[in-house]
Amino acid sequence: MYPENPGVALHRRHATILPTTATAVGMEDTLQRLAAFAVRLGQGEAIGPPWQAGYLPHGTRRVELRENSAASARWICSRRGCVTRLSAPKSRLPDVARVAPAPPVQDLAHAQIAIVTTSGLVPHGNPDKLRQSYSTEWKKYSIDGLSRLNPADWESIHGGFDTSAANTDPHLVLPLDALRALEGSAYGQLHSAYYVTAGVGTAVSAAQRMGAEIAAELVAADIGGVILTAT
Repeated sequence: MYPENPGVALHRRHATILPTTATAVGMEDTLQRLAAFAVRLGQGEAIGPPWQAGYLPHGTRRVELRENSAASARWICSRRGCVTRLSAPKSRLPDVARVAPAPPVQDLAHAQIAIVTTSGLVPHGNPDKLRQSYSTEWKKYSIDGLSRLNPADWESIHGGFDTSAANTDPHLVLPLDALRALEGSAYGQLHSAYYVTAGVGTAVSAAQRMGAEIAAELVAADIGGVILTAT
């Protein structure tokens, strides 16, 4: 059948259909392929996937293990299906740094805990002009003496998600209310400030630099643990 024939959609799940051209011009080639395919079926040969055996896809998927990953394969598709030609990738993906997890906090009951967030939560009006995306800097804001975050005083300027819920309730991205409730029981005390940037589109080099800068401040402040909140 011609691939755009309505009969293909009706019968492809229970019938094996070989493609033909739109007109009878390709009939000779089609009959030769059909005959060869029929012989294979008659001899009980295993029939491979459509892009190898030349029939139209049945519209079902099977999980298979392959010797090569998709990164090392180049797919060529046509009306008759798809075939793959293995080739070495032209470029390698950059290596991703592997960071060993920090050890558990030894004395959580007496530890000072800090908040670091990529939520873009800043004082209302964004007085320090923190960028909405492609961040190259971070900010530090005091929460000393605060038990809750008033939506009238705080907003998220993050450019990568709908900030309406966070701006209605800033605790969705910076859970100050919950942390105050746990302060003195689940952990020692909360650091007097939190650290923030907008985590969208940031270059790895910039993220590494900002992380190192924030970490240096945390170490200097004798912070025992950090709560990371995203979006």
